[in-house]
Amino acid sequence: MKPTRRDLITLGAGAVVALPFTPLPWKLLDDSAIWTQNWPWIPTPARGEPSTKFTACTLCPAACGLKVRCIGGKPVGIAPVAAHPVSRGGLCALAFGAHQLPWHPARLKQPVLRGQMVTMEKAQAAVAAELKRAGSNVAFLDARPGRTASALYRRFLQANGSDRYLTVGRSGEGAGRLLRQWSGSAEPLGLDIENAKTVLSFGVPVLDGWATPGRVLAAWKKKSFRLIQVDSVATTTAGLADRWLLIEPGSEAALAQALAGTITAEEGAKATGLSVALIRDTARELAASAPALVLGDDPAVAALNVHLQNVGRAGGYVSRRGAAGVQGMPLEGVPDGSLELLFVEDDAAPWDVLKKKLSPTGYLVCFSAYHAGLATHAPCVIPVPANLEAADDASEPFDALAASYSVAQALLPAPQGVAPAHAFLGRLAGWAEDEYAAEQKKRVDAIFAAKRGSVFDPAAGAATAVSELKDAAKLQEALQQGGCWQDDAAGPKVLKCTVPATLARAAAVQSSNWTAAVRPPLATKIYQESTLRSTREI
Repeated sequence: MKPTRRDLITLGAGAVVALPFTPLPWKLLDDSAIWTQNWPWIPTPARGEPSTKFTACTLCPAACGLKVRCIGGKPVGIAPVAAHPVSRGGLCALAFGAHQLPWHPARLKQPVLRGQMVTMEKAQAAVAAELKRAGSNVAFLDARPGRTASALYRRFLQANGSDRYLTVGRSGEGAGRLLRQWSGSAEPLGLDIENAKTVLSFGVPVLDGWATPGRVLAAWKKKSFRLIQVDSVATTTAGLADRWLLIEPGSEAALAQALAGTITAEEGAKATGLSVALIRDTARELAASAPALVLGDDPAVAALNVHLQNVGRAGGYVSRRGAAGVQGMPLEGVPDGSLELLFVEDDAAPWDVLKKKLSPTGYLVCFSAYHAGLATHAPCVIPVPANLEAADDASEPFDALAASYSVAQALLPAPQGVAPAHAFLGRLAGWAEDEYAAEQKKRVDAIFAAKRGSVFDPAAGAATAVSELKDAAKLQEALQQGGCWQDDAAGPKVLKCTVPATLARAAAVQSSNWTAAVRPPLATKIYQESTLRSTREI
């Protein structure tokens, strides 16, 4: 019998309905999944003996301790160091995937000049020409001040007749800088957050991976302080705070003045949109729940700390022993349109801020491992090693109570032709190749000569006093193995601050919270769903 059209339609419909109940589609899905995971350009962990190495995280100035699991000598996983004196056994979400960053799709392995890939020689010649044109009007913006590389950046500028070594303060760092200035202290001020009973934050992302994340979050989880967040928008920190004061944008200074009593609660309520009763209740709470630590960047916030008498006292701003090292010029202090040549590391500052500082003929050179963020705006981008690919070091973060120093060794080989920023500048200046090692040795020798503090051994989980070490070489060896030197805490020392009669408004860009231009691919979901996000992304 000849099949009819109805028979063909019935057969086809039956085949479509039955297909999912056969192994064929599921086998095809399984095969394609396996096939797409085995493309030749996808990195796969090497087979070999498992091992553990210790180092310091260099993604941001916090310098947290890392425990790196390696297979065949290559990193495959990262965990925090439980008893680390700086990070206190904590890490931000980005650090857990830091070993993935060398294979990021935006990875840059060749210089970019005016949007075109060029050789390192051509890029170096272009930068040399701009350096000659700019003369002494050259600056360097350091993303992580206090390193060995920082000293070399400063030396490079001085060799070119410039003193414009620039830094950008982190969110919440401004008040401490002003208090140090008003007190005339030769020592920087750290945050004694563990002994604070109340933390009043003016827009500072305290619970978003701020400052030293492990230390701050450990104190918060123990409920050692009550957090009051002042914010004009909904943020993660505001949502997790014990109290959120929703104010009008730009009224932070008025609230700080009302809490300090320099203006009336009625005037503060009119400016902030808060009720008079709420302002008075907050002021009473600050007085009753001392010590109260106030975070922010506006001068009025610093003055509120003086009013609460927490400068140099436990639970407030406490002196950190030792000089602050090389002091950079704040970026906001540079006149707009004044820079002819600016060197910048990674995403040290947003493009819309930097372009205002450049003259109409200004030239920007960005040192970055990725063609993302600020690197997409710079006419010249010099590729640098990614995380874990080059030797680096780190000093204490701004919130620390004691000075510290860590060394991060290269756990992965950098791509051919890629070099750190200090090496690129060294070639321009004609320095010897071992200049970095010599500068770092000076730092270690100075620590050993002071005979203060101790070196933490992450493998043993214990610390050894520097005075017990045989020589500086032993100290260097301990640091190379992931150790961390920490100075003895100075302890509270009451400081008398003289608040200026007239407080200038904070600069438009006083500080920023660090955020990466790129994120580890596998850590992105963890990062987005955790509380460790920048408020600029919300």
